[in-house]
Amino acid sequence: MISPEQGTEHSTDVLNVLIQQQKAISVEAIVQIIDTDEYEVEEVLENWLEFLHQEQIDGETHYSLYHSSFRHWLGTQQIQPDD
Repeated sequence: MISPEQGTEHSTDVLNVLIQQQKAISVEAIVQIIDTDEYEVEEVLENWLEFLHQEQIDGETHYSLYHSSFRHWLGTQQIQPDD
């Protein structure tokens, strides 16, 4: 999911938030959790659309990993931030 050419400094942080969430989460909620710019989070999510499920809740797009077993598998991986 995180290739060197697509990665941003917040890719790992966004991925870790998605792994921890059992329900879909909004961009704004991710921004608050990792304390970063909304544009950065949107850029990461745009690069990962093929792995994400999108749903509209109260007129706002929420994101989750496309399948719970995929989320669980990612949670078992050693995901380290790029230095």
